[in-house]
Amino acid sequence: MAIDRGVRIIAFRPAPISSPSGPRSLGDPAHDRFWAMAAGANIVVAFHAADSGYAKYAADWGERTKFGTFSESPFAETLSLHVERPVFDTIAAMIGHGVFDRHPKLRVATVELGSGWVPELTRRLGLAYGKMPRAFGKDPVETFREHVWVAPFQEDSVVPLIDALGLEHVMLGSDWPHPEGLAIPSTFLEDIAELSPYQQRRIMSDNLRELITT
Repeated sequence: MAIDRGVRIIAFRPAPISSPSGPRSLGDPAHDRFWAMAAGANIVVAFHAADSGYAKYAADWGERTKFGTFSESPFAETLSLHVERPVFDTIAAMIGHGVFDRHPKLRVATVELGSGWVPELTRRLGLAYGKMPRAFGKDPVETFREHVWVAPFQEDSVVPLIDALGLEHVMLGSDWPHPEGLAIPSTFLEDIAELSPYQQRRIMSDNLRELITT
């Protein structure tokens, strides 16, 4: 078993779970045994860009459904159907369907999925909580900030991400030559030059190290 071999992170695509009866939310109690195992073993569950099946939404607008590593459609790129939309929905489902309420020690990271979706998700979670607070175990924005870590793209603005998520949950991601990657990861310092040395160190090394070692 992976746990017995000392695994620290396990990766999934951001998408509903396929089952014989149809798609199912990651937050469905049917998956609680897995979440309990991950939380109990202190394993980080990471979501990485992949074919999340969202091409079907482009098909509704008359576009092709075949997944490609690089989008050829301005429509799909604008909607971020291969990156931001799937992870936005995935984290919203995990929070809205109570995964973190039932497994308070569970930690989640998003990798190569950017961070532009984060401020909008926190805004919508706040609105939903204001309208129906009893539907949540606790403030969903607090849940998000407590349980989720995010690696931004180089072109993302880090300051709004820090404001929405908190400094300690922002981490460097570099998967060269993929879209997130930098040939020389340390050059990301140029993009966060306006931050203090302490903030830079947290993002460049400390946050990720603490996530996988504590």
